[in-house]
Amino acid sequence: MSARLKKRTAKPDEKEINIYTQMWFVEQMEKVSLWLETDSKDLWPPQQESGLEPDRALWARWEQSPDERRQYLARLGMAIHQTFDMFFGKEAPSETRTQLTKPPARLFWDTNAGGGLCIILRSALRLRKRQLWALVDLLRYVSITKASNPDAQVWSPEKNIEFMMSIEKDLSEARILSRPAIMFSPPEWDKPELLFVKMKLMGAAKRHRAYVVPRVERATHLVLPEQPGKDPDGTDAAVEQRGDMVRVHWKRLPESHDDWMMRDAVPSDAEWRLRSKGGDGGATSPSGLWRVTARWISDTAEFNEWMVEDDYLAPGATAPAVPPTPHVGHASSSSAAVAAAAAAV
Repeated sequence: MSARLKKRTAKPDEKEINIYTQMWFVEQMEKVSLWLETDSKDLWPPQQESGLEPDRALWARWEQSPDERRQYLARLGMAIHQTFDMFFGKEAPSETRTQLTKPPARLFWDTNAGGGLCIILRSALRLRKRQLWALVDLLRYVSITKASNPDAQVWSPEKNIEFMMSIEKDLSEARILSRPAIMFSPPEWDKPELLFVKMKLMGAAKRHRAYVVPRVERATHLVLPEQPGKDPDGTDAAVEQRGDMVRVHWKRLPESHDDWMMRDAVPSDAEWRLRSKGGDGGATSPSGLWRVTARWISDTAEFNEWMVEDDYLAPGATAPAVPPTPHVGHASSSSAAVAAAAAAV
């Protein structure tokens, strides 16, 4: 049995180890900075514009230490990640959390060139340019979640929600974020007693902007009913090493609840389920046909973010090979992979 570790919060700035302040992560921001310089020269590095008095102290720190610029990008990423949780997390008000499904947390940790964090930060820098904000104001305004905030007179929570939606659009257009194409596996769901459950799950999937498809050739996920007695308690942890730290993933909790620990803090009997990715922390998104149980959808509805498929594999199923990541609106499973998965059903 894997180690039992204490579960913590989904809020990035309240975790025991905040990844965005770790030096190894800040150093990874150099790759993000170089990508922004190449992809968006008009956005980064910013010019020391005249008239933006609030940035004077920030520019002075940047001139003294190159790390300060990377730390700024890391803090901006954390602020946006935190705002997503405040508006769309499990504890967010219903009037906001129903407007958008939270992007996977791994996108905020993906420091690879052109990866999730690059796209997210580029969206923020575009916003700054449109609004003619100082750099320090960008950090402050993207954190506004309440109308009672004094800065809300300049930048309202409603505008922040629109900004979060624009980030989702940018991630989709970059082929980093995709919608699942779900099929409910026959004949398992043809039983009359499962009709109500199936309709409820279909409604939940559609509310989270998934496609419900009638043929396996178009599906990325094949959903099967839960089996009595097969439901784990959700307290076990799977861990993955990234550089000199370890990411702990709690089974049947979303990635936003993952915790970062020093390697020697992880019990020796912990389950090393996930493959090491070295120091990059790069995101991978396996596509192909997943065979998962129904709770993958119901837990997604509860937490308002798509759950990790590996936690919900149907009995006898394994994670698919790694075909191309699907783009929104496209089924990307190879015909061979789909045929093999269908034969296994």
